[in-house]
Amino acid sequence: MKPANGSPWQIFRLESVPSTNSYVSERVQALDNLSVVTARCQSEGRGQRGNRWVAGPGENLTFSVLLKLPEERLEARRQMRLTALATVALRDGLREDYGIPAVIKWPNDIYVRDRKICGMLIENGLTGHWITHSILGIGLNVNQTAWDPSLLNPTSMRRVTGQSYDLDEVLRRFLGRLQERLPDLTEESLWQDYTDGLYRAGERHPWSDVFGRIFYGTIKGVRKDGRLEILCDDGILRRFAFKEVQYVL
Repeated sequence: MKPANGSPWQIFRLESVPSTNSYVSERVQALDNLSVVTARCQSEGRGQRGNRWVAGPGENLTFSVLLKLPEERLEARRQMRLTALATVALRDGLREDYGIPAVIKWPNDIYVRDRKICGMLIENGLTGHWITHSILGIGLNVNQTAWDPSLLNPTSMRRVTGQSYDLDEVLRRFLGRLQERLPDLTEESLWQDYTDGLYRAGERHPWSDVFGRIFYGTIKGVRKDGRLEILCDDGILRRFAFKEVQYVL
């Protein structure tokens, strides 16, 4: 499908694919910047930590956005900016377009009232110290209302509001939000919006470390390298990388 109505996005709609991120990754050179691949069904949807993303066929949005970055615009060490870009755009869209009180669960999930409504898998291509492209893989629960009991805490837009939604319209609105924030990729305002919107920020909660030990602490922020800063009950400010700490829900 070619761009329409002045939209910069080129959207490809597939019936079924193992993974939209894998599909895009295999075709990075052939696809244009701002290409979007969405699938009605993903048989091998991927999430963070090697998890699978499970979504009811035709009920939710599963898609990947390809961003090709200008030469030497974003260093690899600042890749969390891309996480901030995607999560802030989606959080703002849910809150402002649909009245859904979404927050960002570090590093890149979207939660509503302690339940997961969206997961992301962001994969970047590098040349030297610079990011050449990014694939923003997004799974947003839209109209699904029942899940496998083994899933911990899913929710959806429909579960939150009681309304059903047109998937194409939700996608269009998100892409509009993303387009608005693209110029802010390297701006401090984007990072501030990311840290201000964190789930449980400024609140004392239990956490689990890599050994499964429980401790209590309060989120104080996120460093530019993506490490989460938690002020622990012993008064020490500790910094944790992606797999070094987990929320206790």
